[in-house]
Amino acid sequence: MAEKNEEAAKEKYMELKVLEQRMTQTQEQLQQVAQQVNDVQETIQHLEELKKVKPGTELYVPVASGIFIPAKMGDPQKLLVNVGNSTVVDKTAEQSKKLLQDQAKEMEKLKNDLTEQLHKLAEHAQAIQGDLRKLIE
Repeated sequence: MAEKNEEAAKEKYMELKVLEQRMTQTQEQLQQVAQQVNDVQETIQHLEELKKVKPGTELYVPVASGIFIPAKMGDPQKLLVNVGNSTVVDKTAEQSKKLLQDQAKEMEKLKNDLTEQLHKLAEHAQAIQGDLRKLIE
């Protein structure tokens, strides 16, 4: 009987380790999505700030880390938006803002789903820990 409990305890321990790995991966995904949400919200703020810039204003546009090129502001209401596969389309500032807000909503939904998944994994891990304690006693 003790041998059977030892084998069951080993299985529960391995299951717990797999769950811990999944929890770590889910936490990492959650952090990445949260950072993406912050980036999108920051971009929305920048779009709002761009509305205040007058056409012809001299700006410094980043071309690489720490490298800038001087440029003059065109119409801040006309933006070029990459819609994927290296395809760029004209959008107004408001259309771009709406696009970003929609992306932020989708990412928030994903963030909520990941949080829920993490809670379920944690509950399952607690149950396994309880089973493991019973087997060891």
